[in-house]
Amino acid sequence: QVNIIPVNNEYHLDYCMELKEKLLSNNIRVELDDRDEKLSYRLRESQLMKIPYTLVLGDKEVDENTITYRKFGTTQQVNMPISEFLEKIYLEIKNLGK
Repeated sequence: QVNIIPVNNEYHLDYCMELKEKLLSNNIRVELDDRDEKLSYRLRESQLMKIPYTLVLGDKEVDENTITYRKFGTTQQVNMPISEFLEKIYLEIKNLGK
């Protein structure tokens, strides 16, 4: 359901790992793409794998304790607090079950 991509592993990986644990503890399937590849390459691969949400986490997200996501099939990036993102995903999962 979610793929997390740190902008720079050296600076952002700890935050990404914390977020991964938070999502897993909320029963959301999540992958962390911390490979030593260019950001654009990892983003493109995430889109090719048709992952519903790709989270790109960098300095801004770490400083503000937020996430920036790109929904599959769009190029628009949206920034929001983690709690708001969790609510959004729960609502979508709930609506899929109907």
